[in-house]
Amino acid sequence: MLYFILSILIIIQLFTLLKVISFREKEKKSEDIIEKYKDVTLIAKIPKDVTYYDIEPNYDTFYNFMENIKLEDWKAEVSEERSVYNSTWDIKIKSHDGKSKMSVRLRDYDDGDGVLLLTCTITAGDASLSINKEDAIAKDVILFTWNYIIEYYDNKSKEYEAYWKENIDKINNQLKTFNRSKRLNDILK
Repeated sequence: MLYFILSILIIIQLFTLLKVISFREKEKKSEDIIEKYKDVTLIAKIPKDVTYYDIEPNYDTFYNFMENIKLEDWKAEVSEERSVYNSTWDIKIKSHDGKSKMSVRLRDYDDGDGVLLLTCTITAGDASLSINKEDAIAKDVILFTWNYIIEYYDNKSKEYEAYWKENIDKINNQLKTFNRSKRLNDILK
């Protein structure tokens, strides 16, 4: 019985030894394959995507577009969205023939950081270019479109002023007794 157990132990030891040897050979083959793949990394890298900034780093087309808007005095439509945390303005400036436009979205987060350019797209026919807050021209676009926002609020204030004056006049005209007394006092003076 002892010989039987010893022979089983010897067979198990041999089997384990063969497995270890086999494992070492596979590991060595794996290292050879990995070495080959390491050499493959020497191939040329895929080029990065080309952006508008790569072609026109000075944003000349955007500046020319804005200058043309001033020269031709394009009209703008401004809409406003307010929430507890921010104010957002959409400015759409269209050419007189309607074929070209500039669409800008600005946001003020009321946190003291000022106004940010979310998006700006210029379109002429079926061609368009876009920029956002990371682009160097963003501040110039904000300054350019801010005049339209000021004009929007000036017009809104004028409408409110006209509304309030009209209501005040209507109410004062309804005060018959007061108006009669006032006229009588003016005559007596």
